[in-house]
Amino acid sequence: MALGSPELARKRETIVRAHIDAENRHDPAGVVATFHHPKYEVMPMGANLDGPQAVSEFLSGVFHGFPDFTAHVSSLTHAENGIVVESHYRDTQAGVVRYSTRRTQRRRAILCDLRFRRGTAAQRASVF
Repeated sequence: MALGSPELARKRETIVRAHIDAENRHDPAGVVATFHHPKYEVMPMGANLDGPQAVSEFLSGVFHGFPDFTAHVSSLTHAENGIVVESHYRDTQAGVVRYSTRRTQRRRAILCDLRFRRGTAAQRASVF
């Protein structure tokens, strides 16, 4: 399996880090801007969101419901068509979130598979 050039790997990693930085700033528009066509599949929450408006609304709800939400990257693994991000999130649920009914403080491990197409992120799938 060819992983592409070092330049391509650096470009993808830059996009992934911009994506995570935007999440940590609670900036849905910044997150959406890292995608060619935003698509989120958040399996534990049963969320399958397609398009900029759906992803932006989902993220706005998450940031409202988890006001201290922050992501911390443990590792990035480059693959042929994407990057696998191993990270953990810290958050305290302080409000109603469409895909969650729990009110807890937790540290969650998460595995994200970011697929790339035409030089930008095309899809994100998350497993907690």
